[in-house]
Amino acid sequence: MELGCRYWDSLRSAAARLSGAWSVVGKVLAGWRAGEVVGTRQASAQFLMWASHVHLRAGRLTAARSYAERSCRVLKLGVPGSNEQHTGGVLGVRCVRQLGSVAMWQGDWAVAERLLLEAKECAARSCGGDPIELASSYNQLGILYKFVSRFDDAADAYEKARERLTAARFEDHPMMAAVLHNLGGLAFSRGDYASGQVVAERSVRLRATFRRAGEPEIAADKAALGALLAQQGRLDEAARDFEIAMETYARLFGGNHPEWAVNANNLAVVEARRGNHARAEQLLNQALAVKEKALGPDTVDVATTLINLVDLHLLTGRMQQAKVLWEKAEAIAHRQTSPEHPINRAVSERRSKFTGL
Repeated sequence: MELGCRYWDSLRSAAARLSGAWSVVGKVLAGWRAGEVVGTRQASAQFLMWASHVHLRAGRLTAARSYAERSCRVLKLGVPGSNEQHTGGVLGVRCVRQLGSVAMWQGDWAVAERLLLEAKECAARSCGGDPIELASSYNQLGILYKFVSRFDDAADAYEKARERLTAARFEDHPMMAAVLHNLGGLAFSRGDYASGQVVAERSVRLRATFRRAGEPEIAADKAALGALLAQQGRLDEAARDFEIAMETYARLFGGNHPEWAVNANNLAVVEARRGNHARAEQLLNQALAVKEKALGPDTVDVATTLINLVDLHLLTGRMQQAKVLWEKAEAIAHRQTSPEHPINRAVSERRSKFTGL
């Protein structure tokens, strides 16, 4: 079964705060298009980038990319991904980095890498080597490289991010917590769960120095730590961390929040490993319903939970039901992602189960 833990802190922490703001964004966008919102190019680009974040968190990838591209055009950065030299300063770096992040979520790996490398070079060239912007760019590159299983490149990018923060004496900065969080994710992907637990716990402790218990960033760290504990067989501890995260998201955003569903999915995996199949199925169905409503039925997050339902149905001998769910997951994966995407690999690994059915 697939744990839905996503070590993409730069997206999670910002998006959790933006996810409830869509009605406001829609009204301001309407005014912006009508010419009612007047401001500098920088203000317009900042707003467009913010709108891109909201769309991305809601799973509307095409819209997220469109707004990110528009933010770059407003700053007259040229065509992102071209050979033009970008000189948009800090905001320009952030706009290009956002566009690279969206491309990553779309599975457009080559474009994502080119954009994120541009953002990194621009941070070094036009931001005076700002350690936060450089570290943020290296961190995002690390996320991309981990996602496409280039683990050595990911480790190098994360370490460069950490080096720049340490050299600038930003060991206690929120970006350092993000980098440590993502290093835990890299260890998770490599199967080095004990080492991942060490850095994940450091991230939890650091984050607690500038975030209060019950905030979404703390919940994200708890969820990440829970995934590492689950893979070490420490199921009770993992379940507790997932439950804390679920309680946090339910309290802050209601029980229909996508992050609540991600953690419900993960708790279901733990329950299945405990042998609590009925409880696991209940949680997966709840997670699926929330994801379909909040993100849409044709998203990668939905496919992840469908795959877990497939595994649960296979485990309990319900082959025909499993095949129907697998076909849905396969269709989503093929429409939404590249062949190299992890969800496509998960679908392919289960194809042989249904031969002859």
